[in-house]
Amino acid sequence: MKTQLNIFTKAAISVIFVGLFQAITISATLAATIASSASGDWSNTSTWVGGVVPGAGDDVIIAEGHNIQLATSRTVSSLTIAVTTMNTTFDLNTNGELNISNNLSLISNEEFVEIRMNINDRLVINGDLYFSSVATTDTRINMYSGANVTYME
Repeated sequence: MKTQLNIFTKAAISVIFVGLFQAITISATLAATIASSASGDWSNTSTWVGGVVPGAGDDVIIAEGHNIQLATSRTVSSLTIAVTTMNTTFDLNTNGELNISNNLSLISNEEFVEIRMNINDRLVINGDLYFSSVATTDTRINMYSGANVTYME
């Protein structure tokens, strides 16, 4: 009887550990909302809150005053750039493909704001493109030699 209990106990503990491991693995791969913490390179962990570089399923928010450089191709679920302070300029410079699975939102609630996306490679938007601003906001996507935008909906 003692041997059977021992085997049962070991089997139960094994099942519990496997279940915990799977739960941790699944939660690590779930999408998150990740915001920038500073200006910098997209793939640098110090650019993002919590030190996590955004991945394919993540919703990305680039905070006001942060200019981001994209040197390698990336895919994200959505990208929001919001500027709320007057006389502010924002730049997102891409030298790699930026693939947005859902929506791209460029938002300004103030006057005299400039939001620029400088595309040197490829921008792919698979959802909606939102421009929301007051009349004197300059919101634009600059395309450079060899660059292209693909808008799929």
